Amino acid sequence: MRWIFASLFGFLALAFLGCDRHGTPVRFVLSEGFHGVFQISEDRQQGVDLVKSNGMLLVIVPTNGLVVVKDWSFLTVWHSETAVFPDGKLISEEDHDTNAVVLHGLFSQGHTNWVLVGTLREARIAGSRVAEHMPLACPLTEDDVPHYGNQK
Repeated sequence: MRWIFASLFGFLALAFLGCDRHGTPVRFVLSEGFHGVFQISEDRQQGVDLVKSNGMLLVIVPTNGLVVVKDWSFLTVWHSETAVFPDGKLISEEDHDTNAVVLHGLFSQGHTNWVLVGTLREARIAGSRVAEHMPLACPLTEDDVPHYGNQK
């Protein structure tokens, strides 16, 4: 009986103490007026090292929407994400207004992630695209919806 209590205590201790694996918050630094999809890829040789400031990892998003980092692992643990424009305007994932421009995590493939700074409608359009054919760094429109088959 003592063994059962010891095992149960050990399991509960691990469950409550060992599950706090939150990653460092991530702040995407956008260029003025950035709107659209950006891609984060890992390249251990050519990628940039991320800077940590005020307890956040700063990811600089260039105007072409292609971000290449040396270490992609910060995206593999739970973390919060925000974005900021040069004028200080903050963008988060939390505005539920369908016309609001917010951050939308789209998908990942291998060591590449795609993130949208856009509206809910644009997120739905992006969700219909194949990752490799995603237009970067521009607003998404109905013209970006893929058409399959022989439509006239």
